[in-house]
Amino acid sequence: MKLKAPAKLAIYVRGSTEEQQNTLTAQADTARKYAEWKEASVLGPFIDSGVSGSTPFFERPAVGAMLEAMQCEGGTGIILPKLYRGFRDTLDCLFTCAELKKRGIDLHILDLNLDTSTEIGEFVLTVMAAVARLENRRRSTRQKDAFAVMRRGAKLCGKNAPYGWDIAEIGGVRTLVVNHREQAILARLVHGDLSQLSANDARRRLNAEGITTKQAGQTITRKGQKWVVEGKWTAAAVLSVKKNPRLAQSLAAAA
Repeated sequence: MKLKAPAKLAIYVRGSTEEQQNTLTAQADTARKYAEWKEASVLGPFIDSGVSGSTPFFERPAVGAMLEAMQCEGGTGIILPKLYRGFRDTLDCLFTCAELKKRGIDLHILDLNLDTSTEIGEFVLTVMAAVARLENRRRSTRQKDAFAVMRRGAKLCGKNAPYGWDIAEIGGVRTLVVNHREQAILARLVHGDLSQLSANDARRRLNAEGITTKQAGQTITRKGQKWVVEGKWTAAAVLSVKKNPRLAQSLAAAA
């Protein structure tokens, strides 16, 4: 069903890592095509680059600017190319949806092919948000357990070493060895001068000091396109360190 004119849809896109940020243009293009199909005018795109999906929706920089523009221009809906670009937490998703409803704003989530202007759309969004949250928690647990095994036994799990370690071949076996420079950064994040800062402030400090992530300088190829990773820290990368209790314990023991 076509939206009643004059519909105005705001485009919201997000990417937390270097790889995700290279999809921002593609996200916006997909959203524009949807707006054209709906015969709606477009506001934006409003872009949150380097912002983690775990950041509450209303606390993101671009969201504030988007809502102000929608209020001034009479925006009626927000286009999200994918659910996880908007939310990774069920409660945040449902709270945001309810608050936007009060303002007369619906969500159009393209990967789920739904909008919250219908009862079915709201119901499906509730179910899918819960499933997404469960999968994210399971993935996080698996990653933490894998890294814990690597650190305890200096064993590899996958191709790449986690931040704080390097890969070396010892006796014909690829294993992990401590990278003291990176370990010092981890210690700062967990117990040192960066431990009391917010993830965004710690990210800014590290980038201002010229400290890069492990991916800096790597060449990534995706869909035939190549780019060199700058290696800038993101809030998500900082949080992955701060929220890893096993890492915090190991650094405390070594201090």
